[in-house]
Amino acid sequence: MLRLRREVGDAIQSRFQPDRSKYYNLVKVVQECHPLPVEVLRGLSDNVSLIDTSCKSLLNALFAVKLHEHDREWMLAYSVFFENLVSAQACHLKAVAQHVTRLFCVYTRDATFDIVHNMIVTIVRLCPSGPKFLLPFVAKHFPFKDDPVPLVRRYVQHWLRLGRAIPLMRQPVFAILVRRLLSWDVELHSGEEDDDDKEHPAEALSRGLSHQDREEDEEDDEIGDDQIITTDLGQLFIRIDVFLTTLLEELRWLQKHLEETELEAFFTHSLSLLDEMVALRSSYTQYLWFFMASLHPNFANGMIGFLLMKFVDTDAHMSVRTGAASYLGSYLARAAYLPPAMLKMSARILMNWYTPDFATPAESRLTKARIERHAVFYYAFQALIYTLCFHWRTLLLDEAMPSASESRRHDADADENEEEDEDDAASLRSEMPVLQEVMQSRLQPLRVCQKHVVDRFAKVVHGLEIFYVF
Repeated sequence: MLRLRREVGDAIQSRFQPDRSKYYNLVKVVQECHPLPVEVLRGLSDNVSLIDTSCKSLLNALFAVKLHEHDREWMLAYSVFFENLVSAQACHLKAVAQHVTRLFCVYTRDATFDIVHNMIVTIVRLCPSGPKFLLPFVAKHFPFKDDPVPLVRRYVQHWLRLGRAIPLMRQPVFAILVRRLLSWDVELHSGEEDDDDKEHPAEALSRGLSHQDREEDEEDDEIGDDQIITTDLGQLFIRIDVFLTTLLEELRWLQKHLEETELEAFFTHSLSLLDEMVALRSSYTQYLWFFMASLHPNFANGMIGFLLMKFVDTDAHMSVRTGAASYLGSYLARAAYLPPAMLKMSARILMNWYTPDFATPAESRLTKARIERHAVFYYAFQALIYTLCFHWRTLLLDEAMPSASESRRHDADADENEEEDEDDAASLRSEMPVLQEVMQSRLQPLRVCQKHVVDRFAKVVHGLEIFYVF
């Protein structure tokens, strides 16, 4: 065996001699010998200092070797060779990193996955510039949306695990993965709305207002002919579900293992990522931020403050403002727990935002131009009534009582914020006439907003005898 390893070294050196037959024979052995003897790999590891850029044909042959044809001992030797190669010859870093990254699009077996993962972690740790070379490959070699679900899961898990091992890569890798998830999410959402152009303008915007407010009420369970999801969209939904679940599991891990300052830095970076995407329609990616906002008591303030800032920014593009209003309404309605004072503050900002000219008498006709021109108004109105639907006890009753489960979960928070809540104890009930005037304005928001939201809001205000919605 030692003799074979020495022969490998002689073959590599022969490429500088007039007779290069030994080198070409070595390349041929790597290309055609299945399985490749492990001693050949060990011989290559012993001579990595000789494998420079002139050995491109040898490296390409090694890149083409099929790992599944070999046992664990061989794969470990394969891993050691590339680790030694990159350590001795940094010029090969980019090619090796790209090769190892590509392996995650081919192999999903546990043994192979773990070895390849450990290989790339070692390579990055050996070379300080490793992360810089690796990041472009995260998106470049990402599985296609029609690839097997286990492959998608494994690929995402690998990069998240790499972020755990190398903190420098945690935030940029997470950003790349979220962007890919969002692209699938937007594609799925677009596929479900191909018939929007055939709708009445109010119906089209109403569908837009619903893209982040999907309900599971029994009355909405029936699927019409224009809502049937094709097989391709159904398969894409499965992959989005797996993708999103994997990212949520990673967020739970971060909450458990990161220091508070590290977790706060991660959340702040995630808000800057949301800043890029707030104008895009997503049905599922939004839940990542909703979950992140629950990782620490202070994050809810940051989330709401960020969305309100985007919503009230009159210099921002309309798509940014409508997106922020939509995200805000969805978050306020779905958050596991928000302090009553925070809920009331957010609802009051939405309610007081309406300008006086909205309180003019209604006109019978809604034109497409008017609906589009006042899209921010419609999104803000729906965000408010959607929040009222879910938190009417807190917002509309003078003595809001939390549920038993909320009391047990948030006793500590309640003690801290007791004084603040007392200062802001007044409900929004006395301010509801303002909302009623807006409902009766010329913009007729109840005709444009999503029907199931309007119906639910009507039940709430009827039940509390505030006013009646017809």
